[in-house]
Amino acid sequence: MDDRQNYYEILNIAPTATPEDIKMAFRRLARQYHPDFNPNNPQAEEQFKRILDAYEVLWNPERRRQYDLQLGIEAEEKKPHQANEWDFYVQGIEKAIQKDYQGAIDNYNRAINLNPNFLEAYLKRGEVFYTLKDDRMVLGNCRQILQFFPDCAEAHYYQGRSRYRLGYVQSAIESYDRAIGCNPNFAAAYYYRGVANHDLHEHFPAEGDLERAAELFQEQSDRSGYQLAKDTLSRLGKKDWREDFNGGINLTKRMVWAGFGIVINPSNGGTNAFLTLQIGEAVVMGTCCAAMANILFILGVYLGWQDRIVFPFWYLSILGFLPWLSLAVLGFSLRFLFRIRAHFGADLFLAGISVIPIGFLALASGISSHLGGTAMAILTLFTSTHLMITLYNGTIKISGFSEAIAAWCVPIMLLISGWLTFTGFQVLMSY
Repeated sequence: MDDRQNYYEILNIAPTATPEDIKMAFRRLARQYHPDFNPNNPQAEEQFKRILDAYEVLWNPERRRQYDLQLGIEAEEKKPHQANEWDFYVQGIEKAIQKDYQGAIDNYNRAINLNPNFLEAYLKRGEVFYTLKDDRMVLGNCRQILQFFPDCAEAHYYQGRSRYRLGYVQSAIESYDRAIGCNPNFAAAYYYRGVANHDLHEHFPAEGDLERAAELFQEQSDRSGYQLAKDTLSRLGKKDWREDFNGGINLTKRMVWAGFGIVINPSNGGTNAFLTLQIGEAVVMGTCCAAMANILFILGVYLGWQDRIVFPFWYLSILGFLPWLSLAVLGFSLRFLFRIRAHFGADLFLAGISVIPIGFLALASGISSHLGGTAMAILTLFTSTHLMITLYNGTIKISGFSEAIAAWCVPIMLLISGWLTFTGFQVLMSY
């Protein structure tokens, strides 16, 4: 043993630490310094080995007693040590580092048998299966993880990698979508989704994914990942105008189908559409939805108030965008207030898909004299319900609000946005 080492200092715990303290410290530091999360970083790899050594000594009562005697620490009487899931997990990591993959799998299996909810052991076992190119076992391992942890981004990611390797490209993209939905900063998921999109000749989405991957790799100081994304982007840049044209058509088709999904299913349609789009595409779609709602609003005003309109058309156009912009700004402000991280593009997208029912209601109000009171009451009920369901589910699944916070914030957003729009319309009509 190196006398300069102090295993307690390595794990950042006190000499009086309990076995539970030791386990928690190892779990935290192992995630921080694991070579998989620190590629091309020999210092992190060396620190990870020291953490393993420290854990193996301090977790075993007899070895810890001997170590404490060397440090001059009086050790309390401890019960004989029995191997637990963490012992097998650490041994599995060591075997994997030594490239004894079957030994690693055996140890991860023992850890999982002792604790069927041991997420880290499942993930490490899946990594070994993937390294061995046993994609069927990878998929089975991922299914087991997702039974217990449906929001595990790594499980969706490895599911996508194996599906892609088996030739199921579209299914792989769906898995990457879910991985990114669980972890919006998952750089590798963006990269491989971009590669898969390129294989399907979806060049616009592919470039967007690769650009986002490069940004995230750079933010996370992963130079090799950043260079890989940049090199792939450079190769993709060598395409002709026909590929751009076809990519634009495919993107338009996807956005149209996403729009149908939102109208048919206000509960999950917005979330499903958002997960299939890049953030830039989501902003475009939100803007298009807001523009469509604005057009419907203007038609409704001209049909119902034509004799009272004396102001320029552009004034009415600006007013028509006010619900969209106010909902987006309110969503952003509330996220800032509750410290919820998301992209402002998500607020613009959610606000855009939410105002579509308002546009249809405005159009119906313009011809209300022809529809009658009963029809207007039914339309008002349906459009209002659609709006609230879309906005409520979107604030939870897209913006990241909890259900309790969303239940209070959605009415506030609608009240303030409605008041601003109504006030603006009154001011406009007063001229």
